[in-house]
This record gives sequence, structure tokens and C-alpha cells, in this order.
Amino acid sequence: MPKKEVLANITQLQWQPISFAIGIALLASLMSYLLAHSFASPLSKITKLFMRLDSGQANLAYRLPQSKNLHNGDSLLARACFQLRNLKQTQRQLKLTTNKSH
Repeated sequence: MPKKEVLANITQLQWQPISFAIGIALLASLMSYLLAHSFASPLSKITKLFMRLDSGQANLAYRLPQSKNLHNGDSLLARACFQLRNLKQTQRQLKLTTNKSH
């Protein structure tokens, strides 16, 4: 077997794992981008709402539209809202308890 053919096969074998690694890296990058976008989009909407509230131009009855791919209780935002409601309720109970003791 000529030396050129052997070297050509070796070169081809060298590029095969490199191509595979580049493909996997591109796929992982795309998945990371989509995941980051799914987290950042609702946060961006909330930030804009708070900026409008701060400037006094917001409708206080405004509700953020619920995303089609989020299920009640399953989303990070829904869990955060639930925790905030619990915190507010606990704060009220503590306030009532301290007012009764004085």
C-alpha cells in the first residue's frame, strides 16, 4: 500500500472525531441559547413592567401573559409568585400577632 494512501486514511480518521466534537458543541450551544432565552424572556417582561411602574406609566391591573409552554405550578415564575404570596401572608400574620401583644 502506498504511503500517500495510508496518510490519507489517517488524516481522514483524524478529522472524523474533530468534526463530531464540533457538531456536538454547536448542538449544545443551540440548546443553551434556547434554554437561556426561555428563562430570560419572562424576566425581561417583568423588568419592563417594573420600569413602567417606576415611571408611573403602568396600569396596576396589568397581568403578564402566560406563556403557552409554561404550566401552572411548573414554572420558575409561578413558584416565585407562590413564595412571595406566602411571605406576604406570613408578614401579615406576624404584624397581627405583634399588634395583639402590645
